[in-house]
Formats: sequence, structure tokens, C-alpha cells
Amino acid sequence: MLIAAADNTGDAPAVLRAATGLQLPPDALDPAQQAALIRVTGATIIFRHPLVRSALYQGATISQRQRVHTALATALSGEENTDRRVWHQAMATLTGDEEVATALEASARRAQLRAGHASAVTAFLRAAELSTDDAHRVQRVAAAAQAAWDAGQAERARELIGLALPQATGQTRAHLLHLSGRIERIAGLPREAFTLLVGAADACMDPSLTIELLFKAADAAVSAGDPAPLTELSRRAMRISPADQRDRFKIAALGGFARFYAGDHREGQALLADALDSADTVTDPYILLLAADAAIMARGLGAALPYVNRAVDAARQRGLLSFLPLALRRQAIELWWASQFDLAYAAAQEGYRLSLDVGYGAA
Repeated sequence: MLIAAADNTGDAPAVLRAATGLQLPPDALDPAQQAALIRVTGATIIFRHPLVRSALYQGATISQRQRVHTALATALSGEENTDRRVWHQAMATLTGDEEVATALEASARRAQLRAGHASAVTAFLRAAELSTDDAHRVQRVAAAAQAAWDAGQAERARELIGLALPQATGQTRAHLLHLSGRIERIAGLPREAFTLLVGAADACMDPSLTIELLFKAADAAVSAGDPAPLTELSRRAMRISPADQRDRFKIAALGGFARFYAGDHREGQALLADALDSADTVTDPYILLLAADAAIMARGLGAALPYVNRAVDAARQRGLLSFLPLALRRQAIELWWASQFDLAYAAAQEGYRLSLDVGYGAA
């Protein structure tokens, strides 16, 4: 029963193989079935109630849990079981083990690629617990913070940032400040976001990310009602050599916004038009919404909708639950301007419901 509870997937063949590894008899589960604590349907073990599973697992000793997780890891062979096997290895490990931590971190990143951000949080944090040095531990907590944000867990992300930031240095610190700035910007605190994003740019050693951070800091400054820093932020960005079309878009767009807010609309419009020529390769949904702003300034109302639609699609595909309500809100606005009222209403309703789910209230 404890093996089945630790497996947590209902995979009867794996549970039976693990039981055999622990030299349990083939009929060891029969009493549980007869007492209706579990039922076996096909190759799936189903507990009568989730609390039965929880009580079994929580009531076991550390050594018992260690034995069953080890048995399950041994029973789960093959590439298709890599992530499950690594998780059981991690749960069977009671002391720091960098090899297991590295494997679990890789498993977390695979979960992110499947948009399994909530699962990735758990895996990153367990990998952090198993880390044998502080640098790896902080990096994994930082990765958990990003996964929590992507999963729509804003408060959890803030908590993990607070845990990791005091010990973070270099690029990890830049990433944490970046994430914190994004959260505060979306939470409606643009002044705080501006300070965090500029701090992230100051700490960043990646030229492309530095350009992005300056771009996002400019957006926060405008939202705070203070476009004055845009000129200096644009100058900083222009001193960085672009690595690709996305960098060129951000530099040109930032320059265009700066010129617009300085009153030079002709030059600003030309720069934004150049930026939009580079926007076809942009896939970041946040940047796509800023491309929508550039499109309105350069081309007028109605020009933003294609970029907003791409932002919504990208957020859906990546499972970015914290960002999707904001993209849907913008989509509803652009659809309304396009007189597509039924679609605008549908986007607004979906965004509203999702905003409640992730804790944004009626935002």
C-alpha cells in the first residue's frame, strides 16, 4: 500500500515490480482490495479517497519511504520513465547529492517545455534541497520562482525571490530582479518595477537580456507617468551591439518611444517603423504587446491586433498563466476597436475569469 501511495500515478505494473523488488508476496495488495481501500481497474490502482493515500504516506517512517522510493526508481526503467525515476531517486535521497539534483533540475526543465510549470516548481525546489553548494542551490530556487510565476502563482514567486535574492550574485541576481520587476509591473506598481528592472540591467552580463531589461524599464517608466528616463535608457541600449533581429527590434522600438515622448514624432515614427520590420521573429508575448504599442504609434489604430493575437497564442502555448489574462485584456480592447464585439466580449470574459483564478481580482 505504501508503494502505491508513493507512486502517486496508479501504475499497477510499476507498483508490483517494486513490491517484487522488496520481496513482498504477489497477493500483498489483496487485503486492501477486499477492504475496499483500493480498487484495481485494468492496470491502474485507485485509492478509495485521496486522504487514504495521504494518510498512508504521512504515517510511514523516513526509512520506509526511502525503501519504497528506491524500489520504485529501480522498477521504472526505460527512457519514457526518466522523469518519474529521477523523482523517486530524489525522494529516496536524504542528504545532498549533486548528481541527483542535476538530473532533477533537467526533469524540471522538461516539465516547463510541456507547460507543466507547477510540477517544475516542486522539482526545482527538491533539486535545491539536494544541492551540495550554495551557488547551485540559489540558481535552482531562482528557477523555481520563475516556474511559479509562469504557473500563475504570483505570491509563491515573490516568496521564492525573497528567499534567493539575498544570496544571489551575477546573472542569477539579474534574473531575479527581472522577474521581480515583471511581477510588480503587472501588479500595478510601475515605479517599483522601474527601479527593479534598472537594477537588473545594471547587474546583467548578457547583452541581449540587458537590451530587454532596458526596454521593459522604459515601459514601466511610461506606465508610472514619468517618460523622462527613456532618453537615457535608449542611449544605453544603442551602445549594445544587437545579436539578432529581436535585439534590433527592441533597440529601434525603445529609440522610437524615446523620440515620441521627447516630442520628435517624425523621427519616432521612422524608428518604430524600422522596429516593426524586425518584429516578425519576436515570440516573447510580453515584447509582442509592446510591439502592438509601436504599431499603434507608427501605423494607427487597428495595426496592433496581429501582434496582440500572437501574444495571446504564445502565452497559451507556453502555459503562461500569469501573463495570459493581461494579453487577453489587451486582445479584448483591440477587438473592440476593430468592431469585433462578440470576440472582444469572449476574450474579456476569459481574461476576467483567469485573472480571478491567478489572484488578480478584477484586473
